[in-house]
Amino acid sequence: MKNVIDHFAIGAMNLEQGIAVLQKQLGVVVPRGGKHEAMSTHNCVTKAGEGHFLEVIAVDPDAPDPGRSRWFTLDDPATGARLSERPRPLCWVVGTDELDSVVANSPVDLGEIVHFSRGDRTWRLTVPTDGS
Repeated sequence: MKNVIDHFAIGAMNLEQGIAVLQKQLGVVVPRGGKHEAMSTHNCVTKAGEGHFLEVIAVDPDAPDPGRSRWFTLDDPATGARLSERPRPLCWVVGTDELDSVVANSPVDLGEIVHFSRGDRTWRLTVPTDGS
C-alpha cells in the first residue's frame, strides 16, 4: 500500500486574501485552480515539490449551499474565526492507492468516500459528516 502526503490545505476567508498572503510570505503566486461543486468551495494550487502541492481553499461565495458540511471544517464557526484573522493551515491530505482498504481498516471514522470531478479529472476523497 502506498500512502503519501499529497498536499497541504491553507484556508482563507477568500482566495484573494490567501493568494496575497502566500505571495508575501513565500514569494510565490499561487495560480487559480477551480471550483468544487459538491462542496461549494474553490481553490488555487501550486506545486510544492515532486508530487506534492500547496492548496489555498475558501468558500465559493457564488456557489449555492452544498447541503452538507464543507470539507476542511470551513463551516465550523471556530475555523471561520481563525480564518478571519488570517489564512491558516487547515490540514494535510494523504494520497493512497488503496482508499477502500484504508477506510475499512481505519480505527477512526474517516467519513464517506465522495467522488469528485473537474473537467476530465476525477478523484475520491473521504469527508466526515462534520466536514473535518
